Amino acid sequence: MRLRCPVDLVSEPAEDAEEEEDDEEQAPAKPTFVPLAPAQRTSKIGTVASGPVGSGPAEQQPTKIEEVGELFVIATVERDGTTEVLGMVPLVRQASEVARGFMANAELTDVIEVRIDAWTVGRIGADCVREHLVNHRETCPVCAHSTFWVEGERERGTCHDRFCRAWIAPNEVNPAIWNCGWPATMETEHSEDFDDAFEDLIAMKGRAEAAGSDGATELADDIASSI
Repeated sequence: MRLRCPVDLVSEPAEDAEEEEDDEEQAPAKPTFVPLAPAQRTSKIGTVASGPVGSGPAEQQPTKIEEVGELFVIATVERDGTTEVLGMVPLVRQASEVARGFMANAELTDVIEVRIDAWTVGRIGADCVREHLVNHRETCPVCAHSTFWVEGERERGTCHDRFCRAWIAPNEVNPAIWNCGWPATMETEHSEDFDDAFEDLIAMKGRAEAAGSDGATELADDIASSI
């Protein structure tokens, strides 16, 4: 025996399907929205978003420059007082690298001082800058070149001549003791202060010349050929 369903029970789903198809045909297509990224500029301290004032999220989020706090400026000073800026970096480590790179090749220049100053971002007035480190150039007690750079108030010193590399530095364990050395002779000394260490380097050179070792003679020849 065959059962028949009422017509209205069969026809309603069909009508619903037709209505859904009509709705889909009549509904306008949704546009694809692609948000525009704010304009950006690349600087040495990172990527900084830029745009008109009051542009929403870009204004609310702090920029990279605001997060730095201090910027370190490396500058040189010549005998006549002329000053030239070498660069501006956000990290003191980077500033030290720039300063050392210049001092290593400054023998034939008139520069007598390389300084690093710290500038505070967003501060107005004379106290926006402070002296971080000053390096003064002197004659090396070993190779006699004007490549010996002294930090601050005679805190430490290093010869940047590649054949010499004599150095003076405070002892890391006992700051009251100063260490000095000359890599060519692999000799180090302990001194009472910076000036004594300077004299000890002169004595090291004298002992090496008196010994007349092949190493000292070869070093002397290298230094003489580089003059």
